Amino acid sequence: MYQMKISNPYFVLTAADIIPEIKIINNGQKLEDNLKSYQHNYKDSILAQTRKMGKKMLPGGRQQEEELLVEHYTELRVVTNYQHTEGQIQHEMLVKGQEHEKLMKDSYRNKCERITPSQLFRICSESMTFPRVVLVSGVPGIGKTTMVQKMLYDWIQGDQYKQFSFVFLFKFRDMNLWEEPLNLPEMILKQHSCLRDVIEQILGRPSTVLFMFDGLDESKSPLDFTVNQICSDLRKRTSHVNVVSSLMKQTLMKGCSVIITSRPSALDQMDWSCIHRCTEIMGFLDEDRLKYFKKQFSDSNGALEAFEYVRQNDILYTMCFNPSYCWIICSVLKQHFTGSQNESSSCPKTLTQLFVCFLNNILTNHTLPGSMDLKGLLCKVSHLAFKGVCNKLLVFTDTDLKQQKIECTQARSSFLLEFLVQEESFQRTMYTFLHLTVQECLGALWYFLGSEQNILDILKSEQNQDGRLEILIRFLAGLSHPPTSYPLQKILGPFPVEKQVEILKWLKGLAEYSIKHLAQDSWSEKDKNLDPLKVFHYLFESQNVELIRETVGTLKCFTLENQTLNPVDCYVLNYIIVTSGGITELQLDKTQIPMDGICKLKEAFCLCTSISLKFNNIGDEGAKYLSKAVQSPNSKIQKLE
Repeated sequence: MYQMKISNPYFVLTAADIIPEIKIINNGQKLEDNLKSYQHNYKDSILAQTRKMGKKMLPGGRQQEEELLVEHYTELRVVTNYQHTEGQIQHEMLVKGQEHEKLMKDSYRNKCERITPSQLFRICSESMTFPRVVLVSGVPGIGKTTMVQKMLYDWIQGDQYKQFSFVFLFKFRDMNLWEEPLNLPEMILKQHSCLRDVIEQILGRPSTVLFMFDGLDESKSPLDFTVNQICSDLRKRTSHVNVVSSLMKQTLMKGCSVIITSRPSALDQMDWSCIHRCTEIMGFLDEDRLKYFKKQFSDSNGALEAFEYVRQNDILYTMCFNPSYCWIICSVLKQHFTGSQNESSSCPKTLTQLFVCFLNNILTNHTLPGSMDLKGLLCKVSHLAFKGVCNKLLVFTDTDLKQQKIECTQARSSFLLEFLVQEESFQRTMYTFLHLTVQECLGALWYFLGSEQNILDILKSEQNQDGRLEILIRFLAGLSHPPTSYPLQKILGPFPVEKQVEILKWLKGLAEYSIKHLAQDSWSEKDKNLDPLKVFHYLFESQNVELIRETVGTLKCFTLENQTLNPVDCYVLNYIIVTSGGITELQLDKTQIPMDGICKLKEAFCLCTSISLKFNNIGDEGAKYLSKAVQSPNSKIQKLE
């Protein structure tokens, strides 16, 4: 992992240059008289679609309603010390959730510079430059699209970004539909024909124009920064990705400003030398999460109880950094913590249980017209979701749906709109799942509803080597547990027993393979995707006590060295060791266990005879938790080092 910093800035300012630039930022650009009316008309033409945002309804509620953006926008945490890992083989949601937990610590938080979207183009204090090209990274559902929409809205209102006379927002999912070669003016006019008479005049002043490109991860074509693809002629027709690359390299419209948003997983193709400021949307910190819960619950006591329940569950609490996850968790917990009866005992504890509750709410509260087959329709949608996960597809068209034999009328039904977000673009309809994890859960559900494909073919495929199937596999493990999947089986009918057996057989073989190689210390680089800790997360989702005891229970010595254990890993490791009945020797040297991780492992420590925690800076608090474990009347600890 390496840290990306501002590099190759467009220009460096002297102190004498800074004051005029700041005046422009505060007071705005001087606009030619003939452009003023065009700017006014342009703002009017995009205001209606910019000022509203779709509001998520609780599962089974009425159709999505549009609400004012300014009323529902939540300020996000943006940090400027963005880090990117080449060739990441772990699921990005898990990686970023772990990194976010670091940000929760005061010592780490102080190292991060927090900025607001309105400060993205402010001067960089170290290099004394005004950045022209800004990257905004963030995992799915974190708020990238909403952020750029709010930026455009603020510009229209004249509240922010006054240094720009014109701001143009492009979405890669829209540009995927443009098959013919286009030049930059044609790209703009394709969306905003009202500027036809003055487009050359607008583009003739690059420093007054901001281009925002949203969703690089949704682009069907990668950015190409090679010399033969970069263009400098406004009139040259080429692919839209080449236009974007050229704007970023500043060979086209030199001096213009560019914002590009993306998931971390799509950034391996990036030419970092042309990025002047790298930022990341971190989502909610602890205090933000509590505020969000209070907004979602009409009953303040219910909100506090639900939040405290989530805080005690590291799996759910780590997920809450993401606004979309936060909404899903709140929508599920409302039925448990609202009203006179508190049903916290039946609350979800695992990722699978949470999403089973979420899907169950939708299925329970929806009735289909007599001609529609609920299970058949859900099977088709689940297959679409599965293919999307395997091929990294997030955006689907009517053609994709027809391939799954989903008719347009079905796709637009209130039932499917609980799963799919529908968006019109250039006379074509596009669909995305409510959230990537909803897509992954449905993808796993397809295996139990209608898949004839052998699970081993899926799990051994090359598609699993970059971590894209990691969450889907957790859902497969969780859905194989009958008590977890029972709410869905009650509605959809029993899952085939052979499917559940096949998953458990594969999971048992995976655990035994992992433990065998762990004992022999014979891990190779290609085995990284099947390391014991990852397998323990699968076993945790399965909640299968017998399986855990048959596999992990045979271990006499468990060694994890030179890995970073976060609180969620410690939470899962504790569950596995306690459920298996204990391990004779536990070696966790050089694992950077945090103090709260020691606390979460306290029960597991008591069931071990020998514990090694060498080269871990557990601190005084961690030592206190260890002392309590040693002094526990049920402790088996004989050796601690």
